[in-house]
Amino acid sequence: SRRDRMTVGFHPTLWYNDAGGITLGVRSRGDYLGRFEQNVALLTFGTEASAPDFFWRIKNPVFLRAPNTSQTLELFVAEGRIGGLLDIERRRRHLGRGALWSHGLTLQWVHPDDFRFLDPLYYDDAGTVELGMTTGVNGRSGAWRLGLHSSVGGGLVYNRGGLDATGRADLDPFYFRGTIEGTARKALARRLDFGMRVFAGVAGGEHDAVKQRQIYFQGADPLQQLGNPLLRS
Repeated sequence: SRRDRMTVGFHPTLWYNDAGGITLGVRSRGDYLGRFEQNVALLTFGTEASAPDFFWRIKNPVFLRAPNTSQTLELFVAEGRIGGLLDIERRRRHLGRGALWSHGLTLQWVHPDDFRFLDPLYYDDAGTVELGMTTGVNGRSGAWRLGLHSSVGGGLVYNRGGLDATGRADLDPFYFRGTIEGTARKALARRLDFGMRVFAGVAGGEHDAVKQRQIYFQGADPLQQLGNPLLRS
């Protein structure tokens, strides 16, 4: 970070999977004052892919600056998925002290396009458009760092060939998704923390939600993994 101008870093990328083959690319990351223009661009070429992929994120542009407010726009064509995300989040702490509150609104679209890259255990052949709201609070109680976060949203499922083409003729085109998470952390030593986490979530409608929007016991769902090329496939 610099105080007088924006910084941009460029990094080569390299990975392999059996659908795209050896994948080469370049990634850029920007920063201004550690707060604005936190942009990311990634362009990749797979030796077995028919076209290049890209991921583009604009976060906190200077021309949209506002106190305690963060904005994010993402567009991508990434390993069998096409989509985008628009996110607005506002944080506030009363008089600079006490608990830190956050409230957010997110609109996300993800469309599976090439199932050579996708695991059918985690993806139905259907696109989703989802609108969600998030609320969170972080604070301290003695030596404990506490957090409580929740999300609620709803989405529409669609398919170019009709819902029958998903292989689930009973699929409800609308779904609901909600989660709540509580965390508690405490320092035990200089480099050792103790943490606890409680999580609950529900996703579905008249029937189970599409696989990419279900709640997974082992961790992040497929759409939460999209930003990391070492996880998303």
